[in-house]
Amino acid sequence: MVIKKDLVKKFKREINEGIKRRLMEVECPPKSINQWYERVVRLERNCRKSKRKKEEKRNKRENEEREEKKKIEKK
Repeated sequence: MVIKKDLVKKFKREINEGIKRRLMEVECPPKSINQWYERVVRLERNCRKSKRKKEEKRNKRENEEREEKKKIEKK
């Protein structure tokens, strides 16, 4: 049977280094495997959401620039 501390160690070994570092630096780092799992899922979800918003902004800006360039070329 796997001891709970060993399970947490194995989990920490497999997660993204950036996420692990963030969780280790918080005021109250997770202790149990459930806490680790919940926080990792939340952080990954937030990271994906943030990346998606940045991508949407970049795409919007590129489209606006493209449209502006077309307007200039038509003149």
